[in-house]
Amino acid sequence: MKPQGYSQFEHTGDIGLTFWADDMAELFRQSAMGMFHLMVATPANLVEQRSRIIHSAGENPEELLVNWLSELNFNFSHFHEIYSRIEIIELDDKHLVAELFGEKLNTQLHRIKLEIKAVTFHQLSVEKLDDNTWRGQVIFDI
Repeated sequence: MKPQGYSQFEHTGDIGLTFWADDMAELFRQSAMGMFHLMVATPANLVEQRSRIIHSAGENPEELLVNWLSELNFNFSHFHEIYSRIEIIELDDKHLVAELFGEKLNTQLHRIKLEIKAVTFHQLSVEKLDDNTWRGQVIFDI
């Protein structure tokens, strides 16, 4: 198995993200960190000046993933927040609670790379491959 992480791929007019981990909680964390990496050039330089609790729900893991990433994208565009650390507090197939740590976006320090208009259901997947491998994929409308 690959180490936990994420990678981007091109999709006609959009951008996709594949992510993998050894459990579902880490998979959702990697999806968020990958999305922030697509959006901001310097996510590793963030200071934990603020925290926020996020609750997301869905009818299945795929819908939960879309709702989770959509909520994070909303926080980025509405509250201008970017996160460097994410702790998953609760997670099952239909519900997620996480605490996010980061800072207010500062365009003097952080270069915005792209704006995500929406998290899509196109080619969406969340799957457990074996006892130690989870993989997910999402495409973003940019």
